[in-house]
Amino acid sequence: MLEWKLGWYHSCDDYRALPFTFTEITEVIQATVNLSGDQLRLGLSNQYGVSELVFQKVEISLDEKFHVKQSITFNGMTQARIAKGTTLKSDPAYLKIKAGMQLYVKLSSNVTQTYADFCCTYDTTLTNASFVRSYVACRIFITQ
Repeated sequence: MLEWKLGWYHSCDDYRALPFTFTEITEVIQATVNLSGDQLRLGLSNQYGVSELVFQKVEISLDEKFHVKQSITFNGMTQARIAKGTTLKSDPAYLKIKAGMQLYVKLSSNVTQTYADFCCTYDTTLTNASFVRSYVACRIFITQ
């Protein structure tokens, strides 16, 4: 049996007092992984949300332009539905990664919803994110 280890973690602050609503969104998160392996799982949080959070697509890539990408599934489904106050774990994705590599995660939603979680990044060499208010088109500005 495979034993999963936590390779990257970014907690969110509670911004329920300052919720923001988007009719659609695409967010790209850049993370520097600190473990090597050939499989990974994502854990998506809706810890402070006031309702279910839905992403139609979740994709990973080793390059910021997503030239080669892999869809992530959740219980066999490409759509991620995260109940309020919970965390949803993905199915295993097969991707060879090495400690120190950059991993890019793209979350896309075309559902009008309110976001209450907000992440603050202090060391952009370890993690960074950008988002746009579009489901199908996205300019990615990730600082290195």
